[in-house]
Amino acid sequence: MIKKLVRAVPVSKIPDYIECTRAQAQHLLKAGILKPVVDDEKKFSGRHKGVDSDDLDRLLKQMRQNGKPVVNAGLGMANVGDAANALHVPTTDIVSLLLKGGLENVELLPELFKFRSVLVDLTEVSFKLGMQDGKTGVTISDSARELGVHLDVVRFLLSANADSGCRALESCGRYRHMGKMCDLVDPRSLDKFKSRFRKLSQIEGYWVRDPERLRSKLPERGIRPAWDPAIAGAEFYRVSDL
Repeated sequence: MIKKLVRAVPVSKIPDYIECTRAQAQHLLKAGILKPVVDDEKKFSGRHKGVDSDDLDRLLKQMRQNGKPVVNAGLGMANVGDAANALHVPTTDIVSLLLKGGLENVELLPELFKFRSVLVDLTEVSFKLGMQDGKTGVTISDSARELGVHLDVVRFLLSANADSGCRALESCGRYRHMGKMCDLVDPRSLDKFKSRFRKLSQIEGYWVRDPERLRSKLPERGIRPAWDPAIAGAEFYRVSDL
């Protein structure tokens, strides 16, 4: 016990020792991944409530037990803290996966980066923590931004049939957002849709100040929207008709 007390790093100094944030250090303690030398219930302060530096060194070593050394982060990789922020999950959930050897794709920056030296695959972590199922795809918000439409339009297209009897947009998986599972759009389906359909504003001859000019000409040529704009929320036309 005396040796542990001599080696103890005060809780306030843990962020500097392993190079993590204050909040991350508190979460590691609260989750029991790090244990103070003396229980919090006992009325000691300062160094007596610190963590044995050997335990801190051991945590970093265990986090780095699997992985391949790299100089720079690979595509889709992020350090544990950034990954937790991106996926809106506790840092300790990802640390627990690492300590159990539950992640296959791990990259290791030089040890001098300490807690930030361990890089994890965002997609793999999201699957392992139940944040995603199916295949990786494009979120509804990103799909809407790419098509220049409202989110509800993308949701409509995921349920609407195209000429071939297939959905206008196909879902390839789901991901958890704000506690709810949301659809992911198949990237190939999105590309196919963009090649087959055009919004009114994307058609040659569209005048921003006078959209009715083109809208009135299209029916004269027998060209009508692929779906009722009042239902779809946007006015799409088939490229083959144009």
